[in-house]
Amino acid sequence: MFSLQVGNHFIDLEFAKICFFETHYSNSHASILWLTDNRKLQIAKNLHELEQLESRLSRVHRSFLVNLANVEVVDNSQKLLFFKNGLSCPISRRKLKLIQTKNKRL
Repeated sequence: MFSLQVGNHFIDLEFAKICFFETHYSNSHASILWLTDNRKLQIAKNLHELEQLESRLSRVHRSFLVNLANVEVVDNSQKLLFFKNGLSCPISRRKLKLIQTKNKRL
């Protein structure tokens, strides 16, 4: 289970339901969580805090932290990760090879 603060309350999530976190566009102290059911939640932690909290998350871009277990396809030419539910997020050039060696099935 993964416990996170959403607004004024805490929620418990199965780690498998997490696709990725992205930097909140207007609040550097928060992030957006995208779930496998395509819901998004605003979380009261930034990506650095989340990265320290959970080692199963991988930083693939300055603005994205990913659960690699839910990645279905890596598009090398467009530098995108595609998830099982149809969502996608960018991956930096520097992280592309690292992620592919970290997770051979991609």
